Amino acid sequence: MFVSALAGSYVGQTIQGYVYGVHAWHTLNSLPWSLHKDQINTMLKGPAKLAPPSAKQILREPIMKEMIKVIGTRLQKGDPLDTAFFARLTMVFYSTAHIGEFTLKKLDAFNPQLHIMPAQVCDDTDRNGFHTKVFALPSTK
Repeated sequence: MFVSALAGSYVGQTIQGYVYGVHAWHTLNSLPWSLHKDQINTMLKGPAKLAPPSAKQILREPIMKEMIKVIGTRLQKGDPLDTAFFARLTMVFYSTAHIGEFTLKKLDAFNPQLHIMPAQVCDDTDRNGFHTKVFALPSTK
């Protein structure tokens, strides 16, 4: 499994998140998942001990839907910057993405080989008939 490839590079909770993310993907797509919880826990014990100190970050409070609602009420609905900010905030919140994959540190840092453009966003329908928005990232971490 890919857990061994992540060991030593990521903290245990990050690897656990990846594993449960793959599990969720299988569930959402009605695909079989053959690992039991005790097997997953055993696989995650080793990598958790191998995480380098540089991979450990200070825990922050999670962003909750209620916080996003409050932020939305304080933005100017007709302001393009506020609209773009709120769209990005909600999109990243509801996707499995890092905020850095959808934002720039500086406006002049845009690189079309690294950053998403409007032409790389489309609507799609999954196998269950649910409408989805697809963001084709040109590169990921």
